[in-house]
Amino acid sequence: MDAALYATYARAEDAHWWFRARRRIVADVIDGLGLPRAARLLEMGCATGGNLDLLGRYGTLDAVEMDAGAVAYAQSRETGAAIYQGHLPDALPDEIGDSYDLITLLDVLEHIPDDSASLDALYRLTAPGGVLLVTVPAYQWLWSAHDVVNHHQRRYRRSSVTRLIRAAGFAIERATYFNTLLFPLVAGARTVGKLAERVLGSKEIESDIDTIPAGPVNRALETVFAFERRVVSRLSVPFGVSILIVARRPA
Repeated sequence: MDAALYATYARAEDAHWWFRARRRIVADVIDGLGLPRAARLLEMGCATGGNLDLLGRYGTLDAVEMDAGAVAYAQSRETGAAIYQGHLPDALPDEIGDSYDLITLLDVLEHIPDDSASLDALYRLTAPGGVLLVTVPAYQWLWSAHDVVNHHQRRYRRSSVTRLIRAAGFAIERATYFNTLLFPLVAGARTVGKLAERVLGSKEIESDIDTIPAGPVNRALETVFAFERRVVSRLSVPFGVSILIVARRPA
């Protein structure tokens, strides 16, 4: 991502409806994993650290982030997590371990040119019986200026991302789309934005998180998105703006 966008993320991660709702969904999924009491966790691609407090509840947490500015933001949160600079697939810090009970890759894989080699690297870091939790954006046809400014390499279909994760050696336990209730709104906005750019020459909004909506709207969007958490942790939803995968390294 552009350096200036990290400052936006640092402000938005605590307050923006999308980040807040995704954390609630992720928490519900992790609660159902049955992690050991003294679990070892790794957040790969922690950005400015918005998930560190949540993940730290489940055990000892390490985190890796590519950008030095984002690492500084994350460290300033003083969450107790050990935060290192590095990146997938071949520049991981020497300080991290190789037997994590849970590795999270939350909207990170789409940033990495070599997603296949990165999943291979994560397999080696996962303990036997350990879990990989992945979220990625869905559907290449939803590609927009938001993807460009965030330096995304691609968007996925459920079949394509599960195929990659299986090829790395993981067994898929759950694979579902999510952010489904807001899918018509998002798809409509992306379609209108592209048409306006093509027909009228107007510029697409560059990032979906540049502006936090007014309080009541922000709370309403969070409530709608987070409502899916009970469904996502139990059922496979056939479409949505994003995809969630729970995969396990065989014991």
